[in-house]
Amino acid sequence: MRGPPAPTRPRPFLERTVAFLARELPPAPASVLEIGCGQGEVAERLARRGYDVTAIDLDRAAVAATRRRGVRAVRADVRSFRGGPFDAIVCVFSLHHVAPLSSAGAKVHGLLRPNGRLLVRDFAWEEADAPTAAFWLDTMRTLVAAGPAHPYRPLPAVDAEPLDAWRDRNQRPERLHPGRAMLRMLQIRFHVQRIERGPFLYAVLGGAVRGPRRSPLTETLFEIERRRIASGAIRPIGLDVVARRPAWDAR
Repeated sequence: MRGPPAPTRPRPFLERTVAFLARELPPAPASVLEIGCGQGEVAERLARRGYDVTAIDLDRAAVAATRRRGVRAVRADVRSFRGGPFDAIVCVFSLHHVAPLSSAGAKVHGLLRPNGRLLVRDFAWEEADAPTAAFWLDTMRTLVAAGPAHPYRPLPAVDAEPLDAWRDRNQRPERLHPGRAMLRMLQIRFHVQRIERGPFLYAVLGGAVRGPRRSPLTETLFEIERRRIASGAIRPIGLDVVARRPAWDAR
């Protein structure tokens, strides 16, 4: 039986994600459900911190990869998953895929204990304006031309308008939920305590980079994006949401 994968180089988006979750989660060994676990990196980090982690994903390869990390993983959609209740539920870059949002929100609500915490890290793609989209597209083209980046989808034509290209990428074929739709569902179903907006494009751009240059390039991109947001040159489209199921809510 294969053991857990060998340690990898620091990943800026992963490191910041784990720091956000660790700051907001109840103390270990609280039970945590991660919805849409991907390769299991976040789930593994939380398990290392002493949390009782269960991870779900619809992708067989993702579930297998997460299990190899020593984390309990189940192939399931959130609406069909049976388990819990959990002290906390975590959605990292996954809620925008879940459909329909209303029934998914109802199921997540039921999977949480009263006063349980829901932590969401995602992005509001519809809030990007023309300069923000241009930053994304121009930077991606530069990374591809320089050699280290390989986007998972072909880049738009050179004469494409950046904002049109950005909207098209997020509306087709995935049809990702806009941030406002996710926030509306969360505000209906839960007590939203805090919404933070910040850099996100660095994660998309850095995720296309292969090899040992990924981490330093991603960290540089984060700093560039952060400074441009601070100056008002581009918009912050990253979303960190901290919510709870109210203690009195027995629905």
